[in-house]
Amino acid sequence: MPVVDLNQKLTTFSDHWAPKIVEKFNGHDVMVVKVKGEFVWRSHADTDISSILSTRAVK
Repeated sequence: MPVVDLNQKLTTFSDHWAPKIVEKFNGHDVMVVKVKGEFVWRSHADTDISSILSTRAVK
């Protein structure tokens, strides 16, 4: 399985709130998204695995 640089994938687009599929793993999509403004964390314990790569306040 190839290694995917998620930080590099984030540089390939600039729009916010539009998830992008960057890889497939075991039949599942690996997605990244850029967010802007307030973000309310949500969870679907039986379906989602989420991780935050980094945060940065943007004015």
